[in-house]
Amino acid sequence: MEHTPSMLSETHTQRILDRARQRGLLRASDLDAIGSPRVILKRMSAAGLLERIGRGLYRLPGTQVTEFESLALVATRVPQAVFCLLTALQFHGLSTQLPRQVWIAMPRGSHSPRIDYPPIRMVQMAGGVHLSARPRAWSIASNIATRSVWMWRYAQDCRVATVMRPYMEAVAHE
Repeated sequence: MEHTPSMLSETHTQRILDRARQRGLLRASDLDAIGSPRVILKRMSAAGLLERIGRGLYRLPGTQVTEFESLALVATRVPQAVFCLLTALQFHGLSTQLPRQVWIAMPRGSHSPRIDYPPIRMVQMAGGVHLSARPRAWSIASNIATRSVWMWRYAQDCRVATVMRPYMEAVAHE
């Protein structure tokens, strides 16, 4: 059977729509895995089949926006990032504080992702730590550990480390 350009386009369109239904958000680079050319995204967007929500990001039109939309955007654009600190606590329902930035952890030496929206705050984790999605307990532990390190550094900078040491040790042993 001979394939005409319109038949190929219809096949690619259907593959892309199926992928968008599966993932919710679609990156232009996701098309490589299904063998579809990226130029089709512009055509589908112009035809109203997809909605462009950011540079290289698309979704099905009429998709309901949730309270975690900004986290989904970050997770799609930076799949190796792990939500941490205030963002992780808020996501797990352990804090009512809404962070102004999405806090992510990346391996040491990583460059901060270039994302226009939402604002990102990146912390680097020590080498050898394999980052992946973490449960609630890890979110709590990483938040406490990171804040303790910062508190200790501030105590040293302000020359009150000797006074703060008993309090820091008490918190560490709880």
